[in-house]
Amino acid sequence: MKKSGFRKFLAAHAKTFLVLLVTCLVILVYAVLGDQGFLHLHRLKHELRDLQQQVAEIEAENQKLREEIKRLKTDPECIDRIARQELGMLRENETLFIFRE
Repeated sequence: MKKSGFRKFLAAHAKTFLVLLVTCLVILVYAVLGDQGFLHLHRLKHELRDLQQQVAEIEAENQKLREEIKRLKTDPECIDRIARQELGMLRENETLFIFRE
């Protein structure tokens, strides 16, 4: 007797049930694939991780450059080394010998 009552209920509300099921499926598909859905959120999180890594690398590089600037402003040995290596400068009373083979 219960089965026949349930079947009558399903038969009477089949269209409503079908509309509700289709609506739920549409909402689920939009929630996963939509503009602000799960896949989009996943892509954004991945992009955020990449950008945070780039920021960390740039900050580390900036710190190295700040330290080099400080050394160039305050360390005479560093200034002397840069002047000799990059600019080819000599100290007073030094002579440069160039040997040819």
